[in-house]
Formats: sequence, structure tokens, C-alpha cells
Amino acid sequence: MAMRNIQHLWVAALLLTAASCTNEVKKADSIDPAFVYDDDYFSSSTDTSVTGKSENVSFSSATLVGKINNIRSVQSLPVGSTFGILLSSSDSDPRFGGQDVIEVRSQRKSLVYRCEATGLTMGTLYYYRSFFRQGAGKVYLGRVFAFNTEKCEVETLSPSKVGFCTVTVQGRSSIKLNQTSFKGSYGVLFTDRQTDRPSPEVDQFVSGKVAAGDSVVFDVTLKDLVPAHKYVYQAYLKIDEEYYFGPARSFSTPALAISDSDFPVDLGLSVRWASRNVGAESASVAGTYFGYGDPTGEMMSSDSRDYPSVEIAGTQYDVAAANLGVGWQMPTFEQFKELAEECDWLWTTFNDAQGYAVMSRVDGNAIFLPACGYSMPTADGRVIMGYDMAEPQGFYWSGSKAASSSSKAYSLHFTSKDHDVYSLGDKCRGYCVRPVAE
Repeated sequence: MAMRNIQHLWVAALLLTAASCTNEVKKADSIDPAFVYDDDYFSSSTDTSVTGKSENVSFSSATLVGKINNIRSVQSLPVGSTFGILLSSSDSDPRFGGQDVIEVRSQRKSLVYRCEATGLTMGTLYYYRSFFRQGAGKVYLGRVFAFNTEKCEVETLSPSKVGFCTVTVQGRSSIKLNQTSFKGSYGVLFTDRQTDRPSPEVDQFVSGKVAAGDSVVFDVTLKDLVPAHKYVYQAYLKIDEEYYFGPARSFSTPALAISDSDFPVDLGLSVRWASRNVGAESASVAGTYFGYGDPTGEMMSSDSRDYPSVEIAGTQYDVAAANLGVGWQMPTFEQFKELAEECDWLWTTFNDAQGYAVMSRVDGNAIFLPACGYSMPTADGRVIMGYDMAEPQGFYWSGSKAASSSSKAYSLHFTSKDHDVYSLGDKCRGYCVRPVAE
């Protein structure tokens, strides 16, 4: 291995050239009892050079301790003296000039010193000993001890929070991922191909993040999945351009079951949502188009001043309450925001209508919001627009007025590419209404 000096606040050591990783580790897990560290030796030995313990051993580095005896102070060291650690992954008696023997010098002016050995090979047994070269003269060697660098092992854990479109999976590493010495990446490789194992050449790598309160378990969220489909995944670590994989696992997303009835649907939110629009006989049709705060759906004015300038949810202007009776009302902006952020949205076709299936992440229930466009008032009545375009759109009123404009109110607007609950609609436009119930 090549070496170069690096400076530290309290130690200068040689940087070892990082060895390339392999997916098979063949070094021994255990250490021969003859090379197990002896604390009594370090504290009581009268040897001039005494080998100390290995500390902070990771997959690629270790702190190695040594001590110089029989010297009154560092000031009395002969000029040109050097001291530090010799280590080797193949020679159980590391000495100067030996094959595969690395010298890590310390220049810290202390009789007890620490050297940082970096660039080590993971899952490898290393033999090490202290040395003290007295000026240009005699060399003193300490006893030989050994340590194993951490192995790179990855475990693929079972999935959790399986939804129609998203799932959280986990992996576990033998390496602490939140330590500063870890420079690799981690996550899962997954595929929707019907195969027993994903392929690094054709399938998708998704990065993860260390799980809360842990150091070796990591979470990965997979998105944009399809209902009723099987996916295969395996956890990975990537270190020095080498991938390490755990065993492959699979999961299947649940089949989509859209509600289409007169009863409200529990999506695990603060309110229940109707499965149909106001005025609709099924979940896949538009129903009635209403101007903001017009429960009749018959206002033809294009002047926003003819429409209410207040919050209408739960008031006499509430379209849902006026048409469906007690217990129903129009959703507020906050309830639309909750629907957008706490549910999975899948663009799909239901009963020949395009729109979004909005799916609970809690209990698997789902509703369908058809892309029915909107209506504009004209002298001859309302004209429906935006539903039969190449890119169908959906518009749904909330019961919340816009703070920034008296002529507009908050609405849900969506296309196949996105859904936006911050959209501001002109009050004179006719939008669909999807009611909520407590």
C-alpha cells in the first residue's frame, strides 16, 4: 500500500491507500488468543516500547495506542527519534521492511500516543505493534496484538407501511452509517419486473436515510407504485464504487377498491369524504357545476361581486349542506390540504372516466375524483370546458375564500401530472363540489 503523511491536532499518521472492496470477505472473524490485547501488559510492562489497545475500529480505520517507557520525558528523547505503530494484514510478526508492513508514525510529543490508521480494508484481521527508534540507533518493538475491521454486511428487512402507491422498506448495515468516517451510500435496488432479484444494470437505486434513533438501520420510501403489483427489492451499501447487497425480498401493493356509494368514506383523516360529487349519481361523473357559494348551480353572473365574499363552509352558502342536508358540508382549504398530503394519489381510469384515485395510507379505502373540467357562464347558459382536452383537468371548490383577492376562492385543481390545493378560482366559474362529513 502507498502511504503519505497527514496532520492531526494531536497526531500525525500515514494515510493508507484504500484497498478495493469485494463482496466476499474471507478473513477470519476471531482473533487468536495469543494476539488478544492485555490491559495488564500495557499498565505494568517495563518494555521500552509498549503496545496499547485498538480503539474506534471501523470498517476502514482504527486508532492504535502505544507507550514509551524508560524515558523521563519527551524532552529527553534523542534527536531524530521516531515512534508509532507497525501493522500488517498478513504478517503476524510485523517488522520494519517486512512485506505488507505499514509504518504509522506519531509526532505528538507525548510518551503515550495515538495513531490514526486509515484506508484499511473492511472485514480484515490486522496485526499491530508499537515501535520506538531511539535516534539513529536501537529499535524497540512492543508485543503484537490484533483487531478485525468491521465487515460490510447488509440485511434486507421486511417492508412496512405498504400503500397503493408508496411503501417504506428498511435495510440494516454492519457499519455505523452516521459516523463521519463512513463515506459511502446506502438504500435499496428495486424492480417492478416479475423476477426473483433486481438487476443493477437495468433497475432503480433509491437512496435511504438513517432511521431515527439508530445508526445501522436505514429507511427507504418507494413512490409512484401501481396497485396490485409485485415489487422485488434488496438493500445495498456502496463503498469505494463497490456494491454490497442484502438478500432480495418482495411485496405486493393492495388492489385498488374505489368506493362508489351514498355513504362517506373514512380515509384516516380528520373528516370523512363523500364518494360522489354533489349532484352525481356515480363516482365517475361530474355532477353539478356550482359557482362559489351558489347552492342552486343556476347563477349565470360573470361578476364575482355577485358571489359571497365570506368563508362559506357550514353557512347558508354551503353547496353541500344545502343539497345533501345536515351532516355534510364543503371541505375547507385545510381539509383539502390534508387530503393532498396524507393520502396517495394515482391518476387512473374508473368507469371510463379519467381522474385521481385518492387512497388512504391507513385503512386502504379510496375515493375517485373525476377530471370534469369547469363551466363558464354565458348568455346562453353555462358552457363546460376542460374535461375533453388532451390533458383533462379537474376543478373542485373549497369553502374557503382567498385572503389575497375578493374575486377568488381556494380550490383544488389537478391534471395527470400534479394536484394543487392552493389554486385560486374565479368565483363565477362553475366547479364540482366533493362534500365531507364529520
